[in-house]
Amino acid sequence: SSMKSPFSEYESGVRGMICILCNLPGSELIPYDEIVAKIHAARKEKAENEASATNDASEEDKVVCEDKERGDKEGNKTDTEKKHPSSETPLWDPVDTVKRIMEGVTEENNPTNTSKALSSAPSSRFISRMLPMQATCYSSVDEISLVVKSLLQTYLPSIIQKYKPSDAAGGTISFKIDIKRRLCAHLTRDQVIETITPMLLGSDNTEEDPEKKYGCKFSVNLSDPDFAIRIEVIKTLCGISILPRQEWYKNFNVAELIDATEDNDKNN
Repeated sequence: SSMKSPFSEYESGVRGMICILCNLPGSELIPYDEIVAKIHAARKEKAENEASATNDASEEDKVVCEDKERGDKEGNKTDTEKKHPSSETPLWDPVDTVKRIMEGVTEENNPTNTSKALSSAPSSRFISRMLPMQATCYSSVDEISLVVKSLLQTYLPSIIQKYKPSDAAGGTISFKIDIKRRLCAHLTRDQVIETITPMLLGSDNTEEDPEKKYGCKFSVNLSDPDFAIRIEVIKTLCGISILPRQEWYKNFNVAELIDATEDNDKNN
């Protein structure tokens, strides 16, 4: 019998765009089931405190409807797959995977490379861009907020360690929020930015002071940040990644990377 693939396809509903999900147990980078449970608990508490018995029932129906809009992405997973291995290292990081693929494309198209392994490596003219998503969620402000917070807790310490300026320099760790929306009218850019920015810059309503939590100050830099929070919204699906400053990804445009390499070859 053929071996079952550890990946599955998610119908994005956007022409020319395919979402590939990893289904391996232990592949989740954040405890998504805990995030959903926390949101449901908050909604239930709000319904019990503010609504009458009739309105309570309506609110429960609303939650169920929103769950259906998520599709069967979570429902098809086994109990083992839904558990987040908080004490273990994740099996993979899609950002690192895409980085390796793009580095391979560059090496394969390098005319000075004589490696048989690389020269025989398969390539595709049908894939123009590969966008890594470290976590996916429903495209609501509540879920995006909790997922971003969880990803920052996971990846920000290593970014700070790499880019943190000395205390004497009085510098900051810079960031930007990069948002791409497709066929999504219920969620605005301003809603997402106003939700995420206080996590790093702080505000009167912020539960924790970001400077005390991470040990450094943060600032916005749209041209050359130390890291970016990349958010891809496709209808009701939202993919999120924390991307450190790198030159390799070139906006994840594989086709452009190949064309640039071919142009250099012609000029040489």
